[in-house]
Amino acid sequence: MQETIDVTQRRREIQEKYNHDHGIVPKQIEKKILDIMEVAINDTSSFKVPDEERKRPMSRKEWEKKNSAHRMTAKEITSRIKVLTDKMVDLARELKFEEAAALRDEIADLKQALILMPGLDDKE
Repeated sequence: MQETIDVTQRRREIQEKYNHDHGIVPKQIEKKILDIMEVAINDTSSFKVPDEERKRPMSRKEWEKKNSAHRMTAKEITSRIKVLTDKMVDLARELKFEEAAALRDEIADLKQALILMPGLDDKE
């Protein structure tokens, strides 16, 4: 550890001599502190979803289709969960985590509907 301290001190002395010889007066950097997400959203396109990929408002018909678990049988729900799980894993492998998370949430909703489905002990 002492060796590291000695190296740092030697480098500091070299830097201070260079600054003195060249008339350089070190100053502290003064920058406005920004929220990292504000910078990301405003200054880069990498965090922005292209217009064609943005989710548009859901129509009533689409909403009913998405929320139709209560009209599905247990087999249909189980099958849908399997399909969505496979899609979710594929999206995660492609590093499309937001889309995978949306499918994860849909899968959780379907599992909840399956748990709450009446009469599962007697049927299927």
